[in-house]
Amino acid sequence: DPAAFASVIADLVRDDGAVLYVNGVEVGRDNLPDGPIAFATPATSVISDRTAERTPVRFTIPASAFVAGTNTIAVEVHNSDRWSGDLSLDLRLVGQP
Repeated sequence: DPAAFASVIADLVRDDGAVLYVNGVEVGRDNLPDGPIAFATPATSVISDRTAERTPVRFTIPASAFVAGTNTIAVEVHNSDRWSGDLSLDLRLVGQP
């Protein structure tokens, strides 16, 4: 029930860039250029530092992004170039009263 929350905190760990969607609507973006994202769009920069790779980026998602019942949450992850040897993603969502 989205009415139970004022917002939802999303902690996203990504290597290198990511876009977060709720029900098909973009609600967060990190290390990717503005505008439409295509399959081959590279991340803006390389995240090569181990600490940075594991540090979450925080987004506050309004409760209005969610509907009663089933919601679809998707994350699109991009490397900085097609030769990159690593890709990672972790996501935690926490409802805020």
